[in-house]
Amino acid sequence: MLSVSVTVPVLNAARTLTVCLAALERLQPAPAEILLVDNGSTDGSLQLLRAFARDRAAERAQVLEEPRRGAAAARNAGIRVAKGEVIAFTDADCAPDPAWLRHLTVPFVDPTVGAVAGRVVAAPATSTLELFSAIYTLQLPARPARRRHWMPWEGGYPTANFAIRRALAQELEGFDESVGIYGEDYDLCARLYARGTEIVYVPEARVAHHHRTTLAG
Repeated sequence: MLSVSVTVPVLNAARTLTVCLAALERLQPAPAEILLVDNGSTDGSLQLLRAFARDRAAERAQVLEEPRRGAAAARNAGIRVAKGEVIAFTDADCAPDPAWLRHLTVPFVDPTVGAVAGRVVAAPATSTLELFSAIYTLQLPARPARRRHWMPWEGGYPTANFAIRRALAQELEGFDESVGIYGEDYDLCARLYARGTEIVYVPEARVAHHHRTTLAG
């Protein structure tokens, strides 16, 4: 397996962060490093990240702080320091399956593959609002796919479950931080296709996503 740097942007994620960190610790095979990028949390998330790095995975976990707000800026902070041949992204409200990286890295054997996306499934809902959100959010197919073109209805994949070759991510200068709150992941997919790179979708590489629990969310 190629060496992997797992990168997780974090902003006020104390509700789900413990589950996410526990899942990262169970990954088999383990990643070369885990980059936890705090984006200005005020709910105790940063303290949770530091405790994880200090007490449970000190040899391979690193906490970064990115003051510029936005998931794109946080992920780019991880890209700048990553050492792995592949950078795998997930989010602080996600829990990857133990075999996540094993499935996610297989397609990189093909040199024409620049990125690999996995399936996002709903974590067990804790409220009616979360159940409703799960019905309409991050619906990804059960069948594998190879894409070379971006279209509004297919070819874009969320960074909740996404891996890219480090050299390619750095060549493209990471995520476009001007895109806004949402959409920087689909923009990156479009730029990968424009470069002539394939994205492979592997549904066996799964992460469970905790959906929004409030109307405001």
